[in-house]
Amino acid sequence: MNKLMKTIVLWSILPLRGILCCLLLYALLLAGVSGWAQTTAGPPKAAPQTKAHKKFFKGDAVPDLEFRGIGPKGRTLRLSDLKGKLVILDFWGTWCGACLSRIPEMEKLQRQYGNRLAIIMITGQEKKLAESFLAKLGNGKLPGLLRVSGDTVWANVFKHRTIPHYVVIDQAGRYLIETGVEPITPASIDAMLAGHVTQITQKRDTTTQWDRKLLLFDQGNGGPVPKGSYGMVFSKYVPGLSGRYIVRMLPDSSVSRLTMTNLSIPRLFGYAHSARKVNFDYRRMLFLCKDITRLHVDNPSEEWIGNNMYCYELIVPKSMEAQKFEIAVNDLNRFFPEIAVTRELMWRKCLVLVRTSDKDKIRTKGGTPDVKADLFAYDLTNHSIMRFISEMDIKFLQGQAYSIIDGTNYTAPVDLSLRANLSDLNEVNKALALYDLKFEQREQEIEMLVFRDREPSTTNTKTLKP
Repeated sequence: MNKLMKTIVLWSILPLRGILCCLLLYALLLAGVSGWAQTTAGPPKAAPQTKAHKKFFKGDAVPDLEFRGIGPKGRTLRLSDLKGKLVILDFWGTWCGACLSRIPEMEKLQRQYGNRLAIIMITGQEKKLAESFLAKLGNGKLPGLLRVSGDTVWANVFKHRTIPHYVVIDQAGRYLIETGVEPITPASIDAMLAGHVTQITQKRDTTTQWDRKLLLFDQGNGGPVPKGSYGMVFSKYVPGLSGRYIVRMLPDSSVSRLTMTNLSIPRLFGYAHSARKVNFDYRRMLFLCKDITRLHVDNPSEEWIGNNMYCYELIVPKSMEAQKFEIAVNDLNRFFPEIAVTRELMWRKCLVLVRTSDKDKIRTKGGTPDVKADLFAYDLTNHSIMRFISEMDIKFLQGQAYSIIDGTNYTAPVDLSLRANLSDLNEVNKALALYDLKFEQREQEIEMLVFRDREPSTTNTKTLKP
C-alpha cells in the first residue's frame, strides 16, 4: 500500500485534490492491499521490468529453436531442418481479422513456391482452440500450412505488439526482415529469395511489458512515467502499449479504476461518456470542427499517432464509484479545452432488433446466467437481451455502417442459441428467425457524440447532460 500511496502523492499535480485526498484517506484504511489482487501474506512481488528484446539485423543468425508438432507424424522440427527454404513465421490469432483474411493467399504462395518456401503459422493460443477455429473457418478443412499452437518460444524471440506479424528467415537460417504492414506477395517472395528486402516495408514494432495486476506506470509497469504526464493518469502516447479500455474493481480494496491507453481523443471521450451503457464508437460520432485531422484520419502515420493519442487512468474509492465517468469527462474537458463535446439526440439510420410476432419465444427457462460466444456460435442463458445487442454492436457486427440498438422493449431475461457466422448480418437474421427476431434498418432517434470547436453552436438539437 505504501507504493500505491507514494505513486498517488507523486503524480497528484492536477486539480483533483478532493478526489485524491479521499483516495489517500481510503488507502490508509486498506493496510495489506497492494496492486490489483495481491491477497496473500508477505512482501509485494518485484515489479516487472521493461526489457528490450534482441534487435535482429539482416544477416544475423537466428537461434536454432524447435517447432513442436509440425514434422511428419507430428514430430518436432528445428529451424536447421528447414535450411534451403525461405522461412516465413506468420504470427496470428483467432481474433485477428486481417490475419484470417490473408490465410488463403498464404496457402496459394506455399503451393506456388513448393519446397523453396516454408510458411509457419504461429499462435500462443492452445491447439484445440486454434485448430477448431480454423476448421470452422474453412468449413472443416484446415489450412494447408505448417501450424504451431501454444507457442511460448518464438513470440519471445521476435517480440511484437500487433498482428499480423511476419518474420522472414533466409535459406541459411539468417534473419532477413520483419513485416506486417503490407501483405506478403509473389513479388516480395521473389525479392526475399534473392536476399533483397529494400523494397519491403520494415515493421517498426516495439513492446513494453505491462502487467494488468499493477497500476499503469506503477513500479515501471508500462515503462517509465512519460515526460509531461498529468497527475497519476494522463500522458501522451506511450510506445509499446496497445490501445485498450478497462474498468475494474481492485479486489479486497473496493477501489475502482478506469484505464485507457493509447487512444485517440474521440475514443477517450467516447468511452468516458459511455459509462458502459452506450457504445459511442465512430458510428455514433459527429465531427463539426473546422479541422478534424487532430481527431480522426483514415491512415494515421507514426507522427500522427505520437501527437494525437493519449493515456488516461482514474482511480476512485467505492464511495465515489457512481461519479467515476463524470469525473473522467470533466478531466478530458480540462485536458482538451479547445474542443466542446456534447451528447445530442439525432435521427440516424440504425440496425434495430425487433420482434416479428407476438409469440414469446425468448423468455428464459431459468438457470445460472451465462454467455458463451465465438464467431460461429452464441449461447446466452438467463440474461437481458441488451447483453446480446451490446455484444453484437461492439464485437461481432462492429463492421456494419450503422449502430445496433434495441427495438424489442423486452425487459425479462432471455435464452438465445445461435449457430451462424456472427459477422454476417444475413446469417444472423436467419438464426434469429427461430425466435421471431430480426435486425432491420430503420431511422431512429439516438444519442450522438458531437465534437465542435469551443464556440457558440448554431446547431438546433436537443442536448443531454453527460
